[in-house]
Amino acid sequence: MIIEESRALPVPADTIVEFLEKLDAYYLDWHPDHISFDWLDGGRREHFYFAERIGGWMLRMAMRVTRSGDGRIAVCQPSSAIARLVFPWMSFEARSEGDGCRYIHRIKLRLGPLRPLLESTFLAPLRRHMRDEAEYLAQLQTPPTVAQLPQ
Repeated sequence: MIIEESRALPVPADTIVEFLEKLDAYYLDWHPDHISFDWLDGGRREHFYFAERIGGWMLRMAMRVTRSGDGRIAVCQPSSAIARLVFPWMSFEARSEGDGCRYIHRIKLRLGPLRPLLESTFLAPLRRHMRDEAEYLAQLQTPPTVAQLPQ
């Protein structure tokens, strides 16, 4: 299954890309359920660790990032082969659209017969979490850069 949050945002795609590239500075402000975020490889920004709460679940994971040539699509995969069995990848995309952009966040999950059991405790809270994150991004002003966001 793929869970997707897609939203038209009144900011340029480059603003969203810059926000995501500097996520270590803004992660805790992005959503109240975010606990920590660290780039594990310094300036390369190809490997990160995050911790957050989704419903009653605590997620802690290291992820590897692959970006498109223009940086507007980032695909993240868990570093752990075991984690990839149920959570193969997530992606973030910022497509130019009119005066702003379309932000698309996708999460691929393999839950099999557990899916109905996880709907109320994990999947519904995950969808809400993704909507909240998109709403935060919609509030970024245009044309400021991430450097102009409150610290």
